[in-house]
Amino acid sequence: MEALVKTCTVFCLLLVVVGTGASCAARQPPLIGMNAPDPNGCYVQVYEGDRFIGASDFINGPRRYATLGGLPNGANWSNRIRSVKVGPAATITVWTDAEFQGRSLHMAVDRAFSALIEGFVASIESMDVQCIAPPTVAAARGALPGEPLHQRGP
Repeated sequence: MEALVKTCTVFCLLLVVVGTGASCAARQPPLIGMNAPDPNGCYVQVYEGDRFIGASDFINGPRRYATLGGLPNGANWSNRIRSVKVGPAATITVWTDAEFQGRSLHMAVDRAFSALIEGFVASIESMDVQCIAPPTVAAARGALPGEPLHQRGP
């Protein structure tokens, strides 16, 4: 009988420890799958909620994304974006349909949009991220601020 009580006690403790660990792990956000921002500032940070709340990720440029499903890190941002922060060396154009179709909206360099305009909230399906020279790099190279990097010579 004493062995049965010890076995039951160990089993109950094990359930408590495993149960607590599982519930704590479930509350932590997943760390895998998020992109790092482009070190040159050519990125857009997207958020699932208004006012930069909720799940977030970086979409780097220069690149045209015909669809926001199946991004390089495996993320799917189609019809999820509600607010964005454009990086210091990027401009973006977004479309409401895949393959750069539907309504479009251009967002300027180094700007934060805490809420998107009507018709674009959770309706973005494709995106074009273009890189421009940040003012400090542009001044050092004699370029004008906002001049695209890919149009300048060495």
